[in-house]
Amino acid sequence: MNGKNGHNQPTAEPEGSMSVVDRIRIMRREGWEQELDSGRKVRLRTLEPHMLLRDGDCPDILTPYLVKSLYMPITNSPTPNDFEVDLQDREEAIAYADMLTYIAKKSLADDTDVDDLTLSEKKFILRLALVGAELLVSFRYEKTQDVAPVEEGEPVSQVAE
Repeated sequence: MNGKNGHNQPTAEPEGSMSVVDRIRIMRREGWEQELDSGRKVRLRTLEPHMLLRDGDCPDILTPYLVKSLYMPITNSPTPNDFEVDLQDREEAIAYADMLTYIAKKSLADDTDVDDLTLSEKKFILRLALVGAELLVSFRYEKTQDVAPVEEGEPVSQVAE
């Protein structure tokens, strides 16, 4: 059944009972739900390098990373260092920010408005979208838990050195 904007409604089958292959198939068709730091839930698809390279809108800043990832195994999530940018160059910083928006638009499989996403949410989506299908369907981001305050104890004397 199609939802708003033509996206499929999520499959109701519990993910624990599915094989990785079945989860990847669902992720490619409908997206895979992830919870962002903000608590926002989005459905994401992974983006294969060849798909993005064929796209006429692929940003220049992204091309070298995609070409490398075709020939070399992807062992971790991309970082700004993977995009060979000069951190002092304003134009490259803008190109990097535009690339984050491009990746988020391509990866989102639900009705989330990309303009509503924060910069950190777009960076998180980049990491999941480009790292590989197997990771996306098995990854669960665990937010850090607030730690309860520790009861104050006896003061500790300072030792002179």
